[in-house]
Amino acid sequence: MDLRIPPLHPAVKYLLALPAAVGLYALLGGVGVPWLLRGQLTQWTAQHPEFTAGVERIRYNPFSAKLALKGLDLAVAGPAAPLRLRVAELSANAEVWASLGGKRLVLDEIRVAAPELEIGDAAALAGLFAGPDGGEAALPVRIGRLVLEEGQIRQPAGGATTSMPLQLEGIDFQLDHFSSDGGEPAFLQLEAQADNGAKLSAHASLSLSPLAVDAALFVDDLPLQPLWQRYVAMPSLSLQQGAASLATPIAYRADSGVVIGPGTLKLRNLDLQDTAQQTALLQAPAVELRRVTVDLRKQRAEIDAIEADKAQVAGWIAAGGALNYSGYGKDEKDGGAPPAWHYRIGRVGLTEAQLRLQDRSRADGASLTLAPLSLTLEALGNGADAAPLKLALESAVNGQGQLQLGVTAGKSGEVAADIKAQRIDLTPLDVYLQPFTKVKLTEGNLDLAGRLDYRGGDAPQVRFEGEAAVNDLAVERRDDNTDLLRWQRLHLKGVSLGYPQGPLNIAEVVAEQPYARIAIEADQTLNWAKLAGGESKASQPGPAFPVAIGALRIRNGMSDFADHTLRPEFAATIHRLDGDIKGLSSNPDARASLLLEGQVDQYAPVRVQGMLNPFRAGAYTDIEMHFHNMDLTRLSPYSGKFAGYRIEKGKLTLDLRYRLENRKLDAENQVIMDHLTLGERVESKTATSLPIGLAIALLRDSDGKIDIHLPISGNLDDPKFSLRDLYAQAITGLITKLVSSPFTVLGNLLEGDAEEYGRVAFFPGKALLSPQQKDKLLKLADALQQRSGLNLEIRGVTDPERDRAALPEVRLQNRIRHQWRDELRAKRVELTPERRRQPVPEGDYKRLLLAQYSKFGLGTTQDAELAHQALLAKLAVTDTDLRQLAQRRAERIREFLVKDGGIAEQRVYLLDVLVESKPGRELESLLLLNGS
Repeated sequence: MDLRIPPLHPAVKYLLALPAAVGLYALLGGVGVPWLLRGQLTQWTAQHPEFTAGVERIRYNPFSAKLALKGLDLAVAGPAAPLRLRVAELSANAEVWASLGGKRLVLDEIRVAAPELEIGDAAALAGLFAGPDGGEAALPVRIGRLVLEEGQIRQPAGGATTSMPLQLEGIDFQLDHFSSDGGEPAFLQLEAQADNGAKLSAHASLSLSPLAVDAALFVDDLPLQPLWQRYVAMPSLSLQQGAASLATPIAYRADSGVVIGPGTLKLRNLDLQDTAQQTALLQAPAVELRRVTVDLRKQRAEIDAIEADKAQVAGWIAAGGALNYSGYGKDEKDGGAPPAWHYRIGRVGLTEAQLRLQDRSRADGASLTLAPLSLTLEALGNGADAAPLKLALESAVNGQGQLQLGVTAGKSGEVAADIKAQRIDLTPLDVYLQPFTKVKLTEGNLDLAGRLDYRGGDAPQVRFEGEAAVNDLAVERRDDNTDLLRWQRLHLKGVSLGYPQGPLNIAEVVAEQPYARIAIEADQTLNWAKLAGGESKASQPGPAFPVAIGALRIRNGMSDFADHTLRPEFAATIHRLDGDIKGLSSNPDARASLLLEGQVDQYAPVRVQGMLNPFRAGAYTDIEMHFHNMDLTRLSPYSGKFAGYRIEKGKLTLDLRYRLENRKLDAENQVIMDHLTLGERVESKTATSLPIGLAIALLRDSDGKIDIHLPISGNLDDPKFSLRDLYAQAITGLITKLVSSPFTVLGNLLEGDAEEYGRVAFFPGKALLSPQQKDKLLKLADALQQRSGLNLEIRGVTDPERDRAALPEVRLQNRIRHQWRDELRAKRVELTPERRRQPVPEGDYKRLLLAQYSKFGLGTTQDAELAHQALLAKLAVTDTDLRQLAQRRAERIREFLVKDGGIAEQRVYLLDVLVESKPGRELESLLLLNGS
C-alpha cells in the first residue's frame, strides 16, 4: 500500500525548521562563541607576548546574550610582573537588538565577582599601556550597570616607585548608565577598605562629552605614617603616628580642570618627631581643616578654618644658635623651584594647646612654656588680594604669668600689636646674665601693657605706647648671695618709645620699696664697679637718644651703706626714703627738680632737694642735702682711721650744697657737731698728726656745739680731681689753721684782730698790766667762758737786752716808792688807791734817792745824778732776775684772768719762761690755747 505523506503546509515547514534552527543557534552560540573567544584570546596573547592570559571556563547564553567567564587570569609576562588580574567570575548581558539597531555595543549589565588586582610596579605598568595614538575609532559602548563585588587590589612593598605596601579589600563598585559617546551622565559608587583599617567610599556622576565629573570622596581612618614615609623626603623628621579622615567633593571640567572641595579633613593622634633628637615636635589629638578647596589648574588652595585641640608643639635653639625649624627641609633633594601656588587660610585656631621652647645651645639654657594656649590666626595667605594677617593669643607663661597678644600684619610689612603681659617670670633670664655680670637674678616678674607698631622698609621703625612694671625684683651677688638690689614694684607709666631715633618719653616712674646695698670694698673700690663679668668695649659715640621722664617717685625706699676699708667697718642704713624727681630729660638745657626725704638709722632725718640734669651731670647740678640728728658714733670707724680717735658720743647735722656748672664744682658744707666726745686713741697709719683735741676745743662753744663752714671747689676736667681728696684737703687745712692760729677761731667772740689776744705787752723791766692789756684780757676771758673745752697756757717772756737795761731803774723806783709809802704810813696817812698811783713828789724823790745811796754803803752825797747812776750800777740784773721777771709777768696774767676774768684756775697753766731778744718789737708774753 502506497502511503504517501501529503505535502506539508509551508507554515508547518517553518514550524518544524524552527527548533532545528534554534538548536543550531544554541549550538553555535553556546559552543562556538566560547570557542571563538578562546581563539581570540590565544591570538591576542600571541600578538602581545608581554602578556599572558587564561580562563577556566567561558559560557555564553545565545538566548539571553549573557557571557560568563570563570577563572580569568591576566598578567604581564615575567617573574616580576607589574600587573596581574584575577577574576573569579565575570558576566555580561548584551542587548543584541539595541546594539544592532543603534550601531553600538549595548550591555545591560556587567558583573565582576571577586576580582584581584596585583600591581608590582606602577611606573612599568604606565609604560606598558602607553601606545601610539590614532587607529580606527572604537565602537561606542553603553553599559546599563557595571557591578564589581568583593574586589581586591594589592601593591606589595619594594617596587621601583614605592616602598609602601597597599592592599584594598572588600571593593564594591557600581556604574550606572554609562555611555562612551556621551549623552546622559553616568553614576558610580565605590566602597573599599584597606588592610590598615582605612575606609574609602565615593559616589560620582560622569559625563564624557564633554568630559565632566562631579564626585564626592570619603576616606576614614587613613594611617598617615606610610604616606609620610612614601611621599615626604625629609629624613630629619618622622611621623610616628597619625590618621586622617576626608570628606570632599571633586569636580572636573575641561575648561576649569580639577577642583577639589570644599571639603573637610580631620587628623587624629598626630605625633611628629625630630629624628636625630628623638623629640616630639608636634602632638595633636585632633586637627580639623574645614572647607578645604584646591584648584589644580589655578594652583590655588583655600582653607576656611583649621582647628586644633590640645596640640603640643616643641621647639628649641640648637647649638649654633638657630631655631630647630630653620633646618628642616634642607636635606631634601632640590628638584628645581616648583610653580608658585597661592593659598589662603581664613582662620587657624588652637585651644588648650601647649608651646614649649628650649635653649639647647647651652647646658643650662632656659625654657619657655605657653600653656594652656589659645591662638587664633586670621587671613593667612600669599595672594595679591590677601587681607592683613591677624593673630590673637592668650596663654599662661611657665605656669605663672599671663600673656595676651593681638597682632595685625599688613602686606607691606607694617605690624601692629596689642600686648598685655602679667607676672611673666624673669628668673629664667639669669643664665644669660652670667657671662656679663656677677649678679644673680633670684626673683622678679614683668607686667607689660601697650601697643607696638613696626614699619619696615629701608629705615625700619618701632614704636611702643603703654606701660610696664617689674615686680618683686631681687638681685644678689652670685658668689655669696648678698642682697644687692630689690624692689616691690617699679612701675613705668605712660611709656612712649620710638626706635631707633627716639624719643623715649615716660610720664611717671614709681619705685615702691626699693632697696640698694652700696659698699666700699677693702681695696677702696665700689661694690657695684666689680659686678661686671668682663671688660666692656667702649661704645662708639653717636647721636644722643632723647629721653624725658615726667616724674620719678620713690616710695618707702631703703639703702644699706658699708665701708669695708675701716676697722671696725662702718655701716649705715637709710630708711623710709620718699620723694620725687620731676622733669628728667636728656635735653642739655633741662633742669629736673629733686626732693627726697628719709631717715638714717631710724631717727636721723635726711632731706635732699635741688635741681639737676642726671643725663649731663657735669653740665649743671645744684643739690642741697640735709642730715640732722645723726649719731656721731656711727662715724667712729672714720675718726679712728683719719683722726686716730674713736668717737664716744655726739650728734651730727650736715647741711651740704653742691653747685656744679660747666664741670666746675663749688660746694658749701655746714657741719654742726653737738657734744662731740672723743673716745680711746686708735693706732692708724693714716691718722693725722694734728692736735685733734685742740681743734675740737677751739670749735666747741659753750653749748657743746661745733659749727664748721667748709667750702670746697674743683674742676671735673682736672685729671687729679677727687671729691674725697678735696674734703681731706679742706679738713686738714682747717685744722692746720686752727692749731697755727687758734685765736682766729674765737674771732667772732673777740674784737679787732683775734691774733692780738695771744700776746700781752709789758713795759721793759715791769710786770704790771696796762689798762689796755687788762681790757684785752677781760674780752678773752669772756670768749673762754663760751669755749669751756679750752685751756689757756701762759708763757712769760723777757728780753735780755731791754729788760736788763730797764730792770735796775724799775727796781730803784720801786725802792723809793716803797720807802715813801712807809713814811706815809708812819704819819698815819691813808693810802688810797689814788694815792698809791700818784708819783713820788719831786722833793721827796731826791731826798729818798740820796737816802738809798747811803743805805747801799756808798757814803753821802748831795749830787742826785751821781747817786742815781751809782745805784743803777749797784742794782745789776742777773739771768735769774730776768727769768723771775718773766714768771711774774705770767703770774700777773693768770691772777688777772682768774680774779677779774672769772676763769677757773684749773683752766690756766703756766709754761716755762722764754728768754729771747726781739729788737724793734714790744715786750710780749704769749698766750696759748689748748684742749681740755
